[in-house]
Amino acid sequence: MSGAVCPACGVAVIPGYVKCPKCHAPLPRTRRSSLPIGGTAIEKSNSLVVPALLVVVIVGGLVAAYLGLRSTGSASPAANAARNPPETMSTTPVREPTADPNAPATRPGPDLSPTPSGSAKPPSADTLALGLDKELKRQRLWATVSVVGDHVDIRSGSCNDNAMRRELDSAATGFKSAGLARLRCMTQSGQVVFERGL
Repeated sequence: MSGAVCPACGVAVIPGYVKCPKCHAPLPRTRRSSLPIGGTAIEKSNSLVVPALLVVVIVGGLVAAYLGLRSTGSASPAANAARNPPETMSTTPVREPTADPNAPATRPGPDLSPTPSGSAKPPSADTLALGLDKELKRQRLWATVSVVGDHVDIRSGSCNDNAMRRELDSAATGFKSAGLARLRCMTQSGQVVFERGL
C-alpha cells in the first residue's frame, strides 16, 4: 500500500491526514487522495460550490427584475383607480320640464327678420305649412300639410272637426300673404271635404 511519509519523523502516514499522527507535524498535501476502504480523512472538493452560487445569483437577479417590471409597468386596476379616482358624477336624476296642460298654446311665430330694405320679410308658404302641420299634430288632429302650386292641401280624417276648422281659419291669412290662392281639406284617400279661396 502506497502512502505518504512524515517529513519530520519519517513515519508512514495514510494519505488524507493533515498532520502526522505521531509527531503532529503538518503533512504536505497531495493532489489526489486515493484512500482504501475504511479511511478516516477525505479531502473535500470545492468544485461544485462556485457554479451553484452563480446559478443562485442569476436566478435571484431574474426574479427581482421580473417583479420590478411587473409592479411598475402593469399596475392592477385597483391601484390605478386609487391613484386616479374617477370624477364623481351626480346621481340626482335630471327632471325634464313638463308642459303645463293649462298653459295657452303657443304657436311658432312667422319669420320677421328684416330685409335689406328694412321691411319685415313674410314667411314662406313651406314654412307656414310646416308650422300648421306641427300645430295640428300637437292638438292630435293628425294631418299632412303640403303646398302644391298656388294652393295648400291638408290630408286628414278630421276635416269636419271644429278644432281643425278653427286652425285652418287662423292659418288662412298667413297662406294668403305668402301668395297662395286656395286651401283644400281632403281625406287620406284624396276626396275633397271642403275647399275655399284665400
